[in-house]
Amino acid sequence: LHEIAVSSFNKRYLPALFPAMERQIAQLREEGTRIWLATSSVDIIVKPLADYFGADGIIASSLEFSDGKSTGRFAGKPVFGPEKLNRVRDLASSRGIDLSCCSFFSDSIHDLPLLEAAGHPVAVNPDFKLARIAKKRGWQIVRC
Repeated sequence: LHEIAVSSFNKRYLPALFPAMERQIAQLREEGTRIWLATSSVDIIVKPLADYFGADGIIASSLEFSDGKSTGRFAGKPVFGPEKLNRVRDLASSRGIDLSCCSFFSDSIHDLPLLEAAGHPVAVNPDFKLARIAKKRGWQIVRC
């Protein structure tokens, strides 16, 4: 699965990355900002992206394995909506980080709980509902 994920990232996703976001992440890394990816995607799939950006870690859903084979089920709860916020809060708490000092970037209304908890929410190519809320609340909106 790891080899498939890396191959897929290199062939399909790497060429589709938005240069403006790549530059912003690179600038944050140069400034010493810690970068964590919090996603509903499966960790195996998002790891090549995290590696590419030099992320400090990943908060993602994980597959359950038995005898070296995926069972097709999640190991624990999927990282989605409120569960994503819970995991990010746990990480921040364990490291003494105040979420009001953090930025969170998302394109989906499903991430609203985490965007509301972050001190600097950023809507990137937001879906219709998120765009409406971001505009109303004066959040930064980035379109790539």
